[in-house]
Amino acid sequence: MRSIRLKVLPGWGLPAAVMLEYVSELSAHFHTEIVNLPGYGTDYPDRLRDMGGLVDALSPQIKQPCVLLGWSLGGMAALGLASELGDKALGVFLLASTPCFVNRPGWSHGVLQDDIGRMLEIVEDQPGHVLQGFAGLVATGDAAAQTTLRSLKDAVAEPPARPATLADGLQILMISDLRNELAGLKCPAALLLGGEDRLVHRGTAEASHALFPGLRAELIEDAGHAPFLSCPRETVKKTLQLLKGMQI
Repeated sequence: MRSIRLKVLPGWGLPAAVMLEYVSELSAHFHTEIVNLPGYGTDYPDRLRDMGGLVDALSPQIKQPCVLLGWSLGGMAALGLASELGDKALGVFLLASTPCFVNRPGWSHGVLQDDIGRMLEIVEDQPGHVLQGFAGLVATGDAAAQTTLRSLKDAVAEPPARPATLADGLQILMISDLRNELAGLKCPAALLLGGEDRLVHRGTAEASHALFPGLRAELIEDAGHAPFLSCPRETVKKTLQLLKGMQI
């Protein structure tokens, strides 16, 4: 497995540093690299208003066949990328992620569109306030909620991206519907969810399996939206089991 390339795409509103311990553990088994979302870590001057723009910005960084592992928004980007990359996408691993972040007709396993809309209205003027509130949502439901929340609040003490970049990410979360991309995957896929996640509800597993019957899904019962922080050992263990099950 060490020869397989694993590209890790972080989520919205948090620096990739929050995933470093998790990624380091995976690096013992895969050739692993973090691919930052545009505007995180380095400046990205263009506005990205939809998933198509995000995929176009990320695609040049995927030069060789790999497994795409994405957390939250990163997982949605992985679905979009897989449909564009063809044979270069060896597999898709969704970590606390979903084809639809917000509820919409036929999908009731996410958050209310109005909740994201309220964040979007103020994030460019009050990015710190929005990020601190988002950190609370990520930790909610977690068995280690206070410890997770402290880690997340420390991570967003300084916003990891420009306010405009944060706004674009929220817009993408709000409007993206990748159910067709999931249903049309041409590579193996797996899903690992926190059983107490308040942003990507556990019903996502069954609903996603209905769209893509080859999907292998697992729950970490006591985890919220960042299981790699609250349940690091179990998250790594289940990640490796699911990746091995892809038989790439």
